[in-house]
Amino acid sequence: MAQARRKKESSISGLTIHIGRGLREAALFVLLALALFLLASLTTFNIDDPGWSHVGPRADIHNATGVVGAWFSNVLLSLFGYLAYLLPLGVAYGGWLLFVGRKQEGAFDLRHAALRTAGFFLTLGAGTGLAKLHFADIANLPVGPGGVLGDVIGSSLVSSVQLLGGTLFLLALFLTGITLLTSLSWLW
Repeated sequence: MAQARRKKESSISGLTIHIGRGLREAALFVLLALALFLLASLTTFNIDDPGWSHVGPRADIHNATGVVGAWFSNVLLSLFGYLAYLLPLGVAYGGWLLFVGRKQEGAFDLRHAALRTAGFFLTLGAGTGLAKLHFADIANLPVGPGGVLGDVIGSSLVSSVQLLGGTLFLLALFLTGITLLTSLSWLW
């Protein structure tokens, strides 16, 4: 009787592992498709398309991903400026991390994922501030090279610690965020 119970438990655990791996692969495909959609909408952004910051004719949309892509690109570029291009990369990287985690047995490590997510947002926030302070707006973005977030972060730092202090602080935060996101060691 004990052997039958062990065999049944073994087949159930094998089934749950198989389902978990399948869900991780499905998440990879969905997140890669989302990343490609975001990248296509950002690269084909046109300031004349209807969006969050601009009302234009719906019949003449230049964005390759349509009205939805025009809105997404307008919102992301308005909020994050040039650093909006990190979002598709972050989504694809998250999908890859989920997929690579399929080789590990056991539950999803929420603390590790939270640390990587915090690193991504730290990188994004510091990068927008650096873009506001040091990049020129050559792409005709809705708000500027750092977006609204970069304007808030960059302007507040410059007003308190000047340009050099703000740059050094944001650079340190940017590198720290990359370390948390990728586990890359700058000193090793």
